[in-house]
Amino acid sequence: MLVRAIAPPGFCLHIATFDDFRIESKFFTGITDPQVKAQVIEESTFVFQAAEIDPNQASFRSVVFPDRLIRHRNSTLFAEPVSTPAELQSACFRIAPPLHPEEF
Repeated sequence: MLVRAIAPPGFCLHIATFDDFRIESKFFTGITDPQVKAQVIEESTFVFQAAEIDPNQASFRSVVFPDRLIRHRNSTLFAEPVSTPAELQSACFRIAPPLHPEEF
């Protein structure tokens, strides 16, 4: 049986501004500094929207960096500005039901 990997509770997708805007997983519930925690939450908030190149798919636009969408490049996720058709396509994600049954 195939099972889709999910992040453990307390983790989020975070824009690593120090690493070329790569998307990384971040354990935000363990952050004790309220200012740092607020920044991580802000940098981990995305708007779910119809993809520009294919409205039947979805894109995720950063709230704090509104010119950047999550896109896949070289098997890695980044938050980057997109404009060419190839870039717009790499910022499209198909929303599908989980691979495992509900009762799993």
